[in-house]
Amino acid sequence: MRYDLIAAVLLAGAAQASLAEDAHWSGAYVGLSTANSNGSHEYSDGDGYDLGGKTTGAFGGYLWEKKNVVYGVDANFSNGAVYESERDGSSSYEGYYQYDHFAELTGRLGYAVGKVLVYSTLGLSQTQFHAAIGDPDAVDTKMSGLAYGLGADYKVAQKFFVGAQYLHRSYDFYDLKQNVDISAKLNTVTLRIGMAF
Repeated sequence: MRYDLIAAVLLAGAAQASLAEDAHWSGAYVGLSTANSNGSHEYSDGDGYDLGGKTTGAFGGYLWEKKNVVYGVDANFSNGAVYESERDGSSSYEGYYQYDHFAELTGRLGYAVGKVLVYSTLGLSQTQFHAAIGDPDAVDTKMSGLAYGLGADYKVAQKFFVGAQYLHRSYDFYDLKQNVDISAKLNTVTLRIGMAF
């Protein structure tokens, strides 16, 4: 919830500041990120769990600009613990059933007004799910899924920007350890700070 509030305040402040001088967005960029995720884990045998956790990471990409239209590619890498927990809040399975690596490659299409860039994003996400960590028969499953979302960046200086992004990830895969199909949905709010070249 705290991340959602920070993102909303950041986006509102960026929108108000958009009447300021124009900024240029074309070129390469890199940065660091911190994110909060929540979602659901649905098992084909009828079981279901909440997902939640925090990650930190790095990102980079390249943008092209034509008048106010901005488009490009973005790559994001993050690590942390996004884990299962009981839906009644009675217990969590952090360190036992969890995701801990994420990578996204997405396309971006946006519109720039003043110092603000508002954009949509669509692409692929790859992650790794660990089942029964610490057990002799623990299983790691790598899978890919769809990722899409919305975001906004604000130029705080000529070469530096801050941003907030909402990303929805979905994965469908077979878990060998538990002999079930899993459908995972993750909603992630990310705060980003970056530098353009």
